[in-house]
Amino acid sequence: MVTSFRRGRCPLQASRAASRVHDVGDPIMTITAADMDRMSPRERADAVDASQVNDLGEVDPAFRDEVLETARQLGAQRRSDA
Repeated sequence: MVTSFRRGRCPLQASRAASRVHDVGDPIMTITAADMDRMSPRERADAVDASQVNDLGEVDPAFRDEVLETARQLGAQRRSDA
């Protein structure tokens, strides 16, 4: 399990996981399963909550476009199979 989230939303900024920031577009932090094992249940829940995106505006535009195009293709395929 790997949890990623935008910097600033992470409840564990000062933790060991803070060193795992990737500089690709908006920086994200990745917490591995090993990191999660070292966390308390509350810290794990906070990390998972922070990783959730509730607004499409927060999603990387290239990824969002790829997902939407795949959805269009699958929808068209399903309609033609019916």
